[in-house]
Formats: sequence, C-alpha cells, structure tokens
Amino acid sequence: MFKFVVVEGPGKGAEFTLSSLPVTIGRGLEAEVQLDCQSAARRHARVTTDGQRVFIHTITAKRTRLSMEFRHRGRTQRLQLNPGDKIKICDVLLELRPILRPSQMPSEK
Repeated sequence: MFKFVVVEGPGKGAEFTLSSLPVTIGRGLEAEVQLDCQSAARRHARVTTDGQRVFIHTITAKRTRLSMEFRHRGRTQRLQLNPGDKIKICDVLLELRPILRPSQMPSEK
C-alpha cells in the first residue's frame, strides 16, 4: 500500500493514503487527493494500479511533472510511479511513499 505526502507547497505535511485505487488528484471536492491550489483542475490526474505497479494518468491539459516533464498532448499519458517519485501539480509537490506493515518495520537493536 502507498500514500502521497505533500512535501512542498500548500498543505505541506498532509498525507493521502491510497487504500483503494483508482484515485483522482485535483482541487475538486470529489478528488480523493485534494489539492489546495486554484490553478489545478478539479480532476487533474488519476492514479491506478495493475495489481503490482502504480501508474499516474493525466486527465487535463495542464502540466504535471514526475521527475521529468510529463505532459498531456490531447491524449492520456501514463507513467509508472515508484516509491520516492515526486509529482508536481501547480505549487504542490507530492511524493509517493510506501506504507510499511509492522512486520516490515526495521527492528530496534
């Protein structure tokens, strides 16, 4: 399981658990990952899975960055996300992080 953490911009420190995919990222009330950014679309991007991998898809023509430029050019673009990848939408920088189960936590010595 994964979560997005806002690492820069409005809402810094907020966490969004991706407990069931797909989820929508945007400023709209229906978005599971709500951004506090008026220049973001209500439905800006969608996060999906194929069971093992996580993907981000653009929904709007606005620019989204994932470590490299990721642009919508009149068709849906899809990129695979890995833990540590960062997505910039407007002034909000989201980082994908794994949620570790207690059995996966490092033991203290």
